[in-house]
Order: sequence, then C-alpha cells, then structure tokens
Amino acid sequence: MNRKQALKTIAATTLSSVALPQFAKSMNALPADLKGNISHSVCQWCYNDIPLEKLCEAAKGMGIKSIDLLNPSQWATAAKYGLTCAMAYASDLGLSRGFNDLVYMKN
Repeated sequence: MNRKQALKTIAATTLSSVALPQFAKSMNALPADLKGNISHSVCQWCYNDIPLEKLCEAAKGMGIKSIDLLNPSQWATAAKYGLTCAMAYASDLGLSRGFNDLVYMKN
C-alpha cells in the first residue's frame, strides 16, 4: 500500500469511528412516536451472491420490512419471513428485458 492510500484508509477509519457512533446516538434521540415508523427495504439484485433465503433471514433480523424487485416465483420466500415485496417484477423477464427491450413489447 502506498502512502496516499494509507492516509486515505486512516482518514476513513477515523471518520467512521467518530461519525457512526454519533449517528447511532442521534437515532436514539428520535421522539418515541417516530421510532419504528420508517420502513426500510432492499433490492435482491444488489445481493445476487446471497441466496434469497439467507437474504430474507438477514433482512428480517435487521428490521427491514421489504425485499423489492422480486419475481413472482420469489414472493413466497419473502412472505415466509414476514417480508413484503413493495415493488415487484410482473414477470420473470427482469429489468433488462420486458419494458426496457422493444423485442418484448411488440405483442
């Protein structure tokens, strides 16, 4: 590692050791009526290397409420863990085909 990269690493480590605990502390300072009222979600395709079962289990453990952009065949897996799929694919074509590809829009 060169000197410039070492300095960047030290700076990032220092910043995270100061900023993250402060952020966590500020989250605890939220008024009681706001706690638990924010619904977080993740998109499954961002974690393609993680099997959907494991992603659902981890998401549920973190308090995430939804795994988005699932195919219809995957909805039952999310539901098994009490998760929703707030924004889903209508078919198994995915994002790069279907509405984004005129070949599939001709009929």
